[in-house]
Amino acid sequence: MTVVWNRPSVDGGSDINGYFLEKREKKSLRWFKVIKETIRDTRQKVSGLTEGSEYQYRVSAVNAAGEGPFSDASDFYKAADPIDPPGEPTKLKVVDSTKSSITLEWVKPVYDGGSNITGYVVEKREQGEEDWTMISSKGEIRTTEYVVSHLKPGINYFFRVSALNCAGTGEPLEMTEPVQECEIDLDVALRTQITAKAGENVEILIPFKGRPAPNVTWRKGEKNITQDPRYHISNTESSTLLTIEQVTRDDSGKYVLSIENGVGEPKTSFVNIKVFDTPGPCQKLIVKHVSRGNVTLAWEPPLINGGSEITNYVIEKRDATKRAYSSVTTKCAHTTFKISGLSEKTPFFFRVLAENETGLGEPCETAEPVKATEVPGPIKDLSMKDSTKTSLPYKGKPRPTMQWLKDNLPLKESEQRVCHSEVGATPEGWRQQDCRLQCRETARKRTLAKMQLHRYF
Repeated sequence: MTVVWNRPSVDGGSDINGYFLEKREKKSLRWFKVIKETIRDTRQKVSGLTEGSEYQYRVSAVNAAGEGPFSDASDFYKAADPIDPPGEPTKLKVVDSTKSSITLEWVKPVYDGGSNITGYVVEKREQGEEDWTMISSKGEIRTTEYVVSHLKPGINYFFRVSALNCAGTGEPLEMTEPVQECEIDLDVALRTQITAKAGENVEILIPFKGRPAPNVTWRKGEKNITQDPRYHISNTESSTLLTIEQVTRDDSGKYVLSIENGVGEPKTSFVNIKVFDTPGPCQKLIVKHVSRGNVTLAWEPPLINGGSEITNYVIEKRDATKRAYSSVTTKCAHTTFKISGLSEKTPFFFRVLAENETGLGEPCETAEPVKATEVPGPIKDLSMKDSTKTSLPYKGKPRPTMQWLKDNLPLKESEQRVCHSEVGATPEGWRQQDCRLQCRETARKRTLAKMQLHRYF
């Protein structure tokens, strides 16, 4: 430890040549000189002390006449490393937030002042005010994280944190910027529409504000594209960059940006991208009518027009035995077209391509080949699936006569048809007869098309 003192007020008529400094341990009655020679300065570092022991000191001045009297003894001081208040914490930041709370996190001070950190003090200040308010009592916070609750929505807050040790409170670490609600700073040019040609790269850079840094989500329509490998998204604490490489007609649409940091309400904005490309495939291509040598096609326009209006349709045909398509017409302004002059013996596939100012789009093809003939072809692979039973209860006096007819002709029993009747009694004492007809279908044709029941009384 270092001992300091003041010069005597009376020098005895000659200059002070030096001083003698003595020490005494609290457990001893004897005084010992710190050093044998006189000390020229009014301060002296004392070494060789026993750590944890307590010492007191006294000093005397020396001039040409000799040594003067000793001063009064000092208080006892414990031999220990010096203890100072700790330094300021580092890396104060917001790690989480809600509408009414903020979670702060920091790193303990590099310099602890020579003593262990016993806790931290957190204070807050509203933007525009000068006074700080302590929101935690001394010793309450023992970790490097704290949740500040009961915050008012819409108000920006500053926070600061101080460390504590046995020597007192250290210097605070203060946030340079307030905690603030997030906000999107959308450029005017992006508020309308972004246009690009197919094959180009599109980059959308949107700055935003907010502390803590907002969480960013990108959507195309209702689909979250944040993890979609088709899109490259790069975020910083103050901006987001959406990159779409080699855009196609499928990349046209509305892209929605959402940011949220728990302070206030989430914010959203959108950007429309229009890609100039060829059209997509037509929809719902069908063969609407077939006659001898003629086929009428019908379809719906493409879902994606490629960024410009559909101006024309191209219709093509292909012999089912060949691979190449040949042109039927390159000028069709409507979504129906009648193809004439087709061979009745040749099955054809047909396809339609939409056209805009960029060029021809993707084809839409018929699923099955079609023959231009009026007579339908034979039914294939007919087989028996099940058999049926038909029954009809009847009653009457005298007993009725029953007969099954098909095409107004009496129906006779065979291997495919079995007719029989059952007789029973009714609650009124009448006799009741049940006539049953069972039909079995063959593998080549149906035996029974329609039947009628006649009663004879």
